[in-house]
Amino acid sequence: MASPIPLDQAEARGAKRDSPEAHIAVWPSMVARYKAEWPILSILEYDEVPRGRVIFDTATQTFIVYMDATLFAEPRLSLNVVREALSAAFQLHGQRVCFATDPHYCVDFWEEYDQAVFPHGR
Repeated sequence: MASPIPLDQAEARGAKRDSPEAHIAVWPSMVARYKAEWPILSILEYDEVPRGRVIFDTATQTFIVYMDATLFAEPRLSLNVVREALSAAFQLHGQRVCFATDPHYCVDFWEEYDQAVFPHGR
């Protein structure tokens, strides 16, 4: 799931450019758009799903993709798959890109899910 915006519509924050959209504000439209594919979204809040943000650094001409640390460590996903999906969704192919974590984008949902589904471990 992604909500990319053109770079010329991004807000200037010093040398950085960022989407003016807040996750909490776009969440209802994202749920409506993707609930057929992922019905569980209708019972989750925006901060219960791994999320992140793409920031453009004008000083280094680099897109910084901040994402939930669980996406770096998720054993069911390859980091390359995550990077490729995000690069495609935000049209970052051929661009300078840095992937990073940020403590603001952190959920414990998958750990709680595993405990509920696999109470005795995997």
